[in-house]
Amino acid sequence: MDSLKDVFLTGLVILVFTTQDFAVDAAGMDDGGQIGCDASVCDGSNVSWPRMYTSKLADAWGLTISGHLQQGTTTNSGNPINPPSGSGNMPATLFNYRNDEYMLNQMAWTVARKADNGGSGWDVGGQIDFVYGTDYIFLQSRGLETDGDFLNRWNSSNGSGVGGNGLMGLALPQLYLEVAYNDLTFTLGHFYEPLGYERPVPTENFYYSTSYGHNFGFETSQVTGAMVDWQANDQWTFTGGAHRGMLNWEDNNNDLNAFAGFTYIPAGKQESLQFLFDIGKEDDAGTAYRYLHSITFSKEIGNSWSYVIHSDFGAEQHAAADGGMAYWYNVVQWLAYQIDDHWAMGVRYEWFDDIDGAAVSPTPGPGVYHDITLGLNYKPNKSVIVRPEIRWDWFDSDTGVGPGPFANGTKRNQFMAAVDMTLSF
Repeated sequence: MDSLKDVFLTGLVILVFTTQDFAVDAAGMDDGGQIGCDASVCDGSNVSWPRMYTSKLADAWGLTISGHLQQGTTTNSGNPINPPSGSGNMPATLFNYRNDEYMLNQMAWTVARKADNGGSGWDVGGQIDFVYGTDYIFLQSRGLETDGDFLNRWNSSNGSGVGGNGLMGLALPQLYLEVAYNDLTFTLGHFYEPLGYERPVPTENFYYSTSYGHNFGFETSQVTGAMVDWQANDQWTFTGGAHRGMLNWEDNNNDLNAFAGFTYIPAGKQESLQFLFDIGKEDDAGTAYRYLHSITFSKEIGNSWSYVIHSDFGAEQHAAADGGMAYWYNVVQWLAYQIDDHWAMGVRYEWFDDIDGAAVSPTPGPGVYHDITLGLNYKPNKSVIVRPEIRWDWFDSDTGVGPGPFANGTKRNQFMAAVDMTLSF
């Protein structure tokens, strides 16, 4: 049954794609100096009837309707067994977690209206995201796609995916209202918390694979709550808010998390600095605090180079093996070079210290995880981006003995080669 549904949905998306004119920019590095990809909808001239209809709707309501189709594959030197009986390429990476298999990661649609008041007065907007594919399992929230016990509400609970769930599924990672008033912007609903650097959106990352910080540092997790951004001036933006807990649509303990931070962009706009922290009780009993923060510095070097250094820190009560406080932190660096209008190349290195063996899962215990990734971004046109990469991971155990975390818990190092392609519309 799942396979028939997958074939039907894939065919539907292909039908939509073949009747539309793609006019989306997917640049290798965005204007803010981030090593990632940007996407913007163009004017939509000379389009077929589906785009003409959506253009009229968008014009009437001020909406932006966009999306992407992402697919890829990964091979692993450790030849791990994939879920549900094994862990595949995890814990090194999440979204491309299956070894030697084709993955339809995301068929995603976004309907949005940006609340833009021009700096004064009122404006109202909002956004809703639909994501169907193998990535859904990492984009679900308690109380929305699953119930309070994490049992699926509409996705399959019997399949070859993570935890024996269906391989493909549907998630709604963002559903929020946005209100702008003078230099304040309020976000109310279900949204990605701006903690960390990498995002679960392929057009906004340079690499197919993700870092340990993103995988286990709760970077850009889905939260449900309220956020306010204050644009103090052209250089400073301050952010704060509260939510019901990481990956929660419904609260599990009736205690709210608080978060706050800032973004600083100097007048020359060649550098940026961002800091955000989050604190709250995440356990069901509401007795254990978890504290997280992330710091990101990015810099454009000349016209072609871009550099980012990022760090996550986390601490959680009662999470260590002895019942005490557990700690983890990392440092990740990205360097990218824009070769020409079609090609960019980059390197990423990460050092992630799971001090108490409580952050990474599956884990062989406390130790330091390393990964170095070399990758390319190729844009044959404005709608397509291809991201090949090679990656080496290794693990230094604090005890110096025992198995490693890779190849289903049997090895301390692994080599992966991966490639994905994203078609934006």
